[in-house]
Amino acid sequence: MVKLSKALIKRKTVEEWLIILLFGFAVAVMLFVAQTSLAASEPVVLNPAFLSYK
Repeated sequence: MVKLSKALIKRKTVEEWLIILLFGFAVAVMLFVAQTSLAASEPVVLNPAFLSYK
């Protein structure tokens, strides 16, 4: 029973690390897209005004 709970705790921390890594990757991609779109002087897709304009 103790082994099982330890394995569950270990798995949970691994899943949390994966979520953190995925979240960080998504933020990095969003920042990269925003930078490139600003460099190309195009409207950022995440802009609500641009979304309503579309």
